[in-house]
Amino acid sequence: MYFQIGNNMDKFDCMKSFILVAKNRSFTVAARKQGFGLAKVSKQINFLEEWLSSSLFIRTTRKVELTAKGEAFFDYAQDIVKRVEDAQNDIENRDIQPRGEIVVSITAGLNVAFFIEHFANFLSKYDQVKLNIHNINSPLTVLEGTCDVSISSINVADPRLVKYVFCSFKRKLYASPRYLEKKGIPRSLSDLSRHNTLVNTLTHPKGWQFGKLAVNLNYDYLSSSTDELKNAAIHGLGIIWSIDPLVRQEVNSGELVEIKMDEAQEDVKLYCYFLQTSKQDKRRILAEYLLENVAIL
Repeated sequence: MYFQIGNNMDKFDCMKSFILVAKNRSFTVAARKQGFGLAKVSKQINFLEEWLSSSLFIRTTRKVELTAKGEAFFDYAQDIVKRVEDAQNDIENRDIQPRGEIVVSITAGLNVAFFIEHFANFLSKYDQVKLNIHNINSPLTVLEGTCDVSISSINVADPRLVKYVFCSFKRKLYASPRYLEKKGIPRSLSDLSRHNTLVNTLTHPKGWQFGKLAVNLNYDYLSSSTDELKNAAIHGLGIIWSIDPLVRQEVNSGELVEIKMDEAQEDVKLYCYFLQTSKQDKRRILAEYLLENVAIL
């Protein structure tokens, strides 16, 4: 049997004790945290060393340290224990409905335009869940612990985060008819230097970047709020560079018009972020539900 050593020693339990000894650098602490005697922990480590034909610890009266082979085994042991515990939690919770609050950060415009209906359907399906929506376009809220799930156009690579891609769409230039009548319609990137531009400091902290092309622009209005920039554009303050779903309603109503300029278009992906969790965690359930049901294009 894979998990047994000898007749009565379980490898999985031995690995858990080994991990605790390694993390705490103490046999005594490892025993106390598991609620049994020091002799048992020593016996478990001895069994592991016999099984691996290798010494895992350097033991002195003052300290306990991992050997080189012990350090290598530590990584394997942690992975094995985590996988087994995750599998156990998944099986035990497979029939348990998610419950409690899920805090979601999402750009306000996207929330209203596309996610409200899906949030409502999710709550109808999982009636023990409550959603707390924060209108913030930043996956950092998940890493900071202020939100459980982030739906964002900002691309972040972090090993602590699970990242799903919902879809992709275009970022384009928009302005109000009143502004374009007064200032004229820019036909090229160089024309933009003669126009007022409204910049989102969250998505473009260094200003607009059109591929490798550098354009000297007049940043007349800066804000981290998508809705504030959109309202500024509607009132004729300048040109915004926005993903099309966020301004679709205003374009359809005639409050904003698209400025046709191929070199100013950018492909943008919408991401969903959450921390590594078990399959049955409510955060993962919400993310996978939205991934399956949300259709933006």
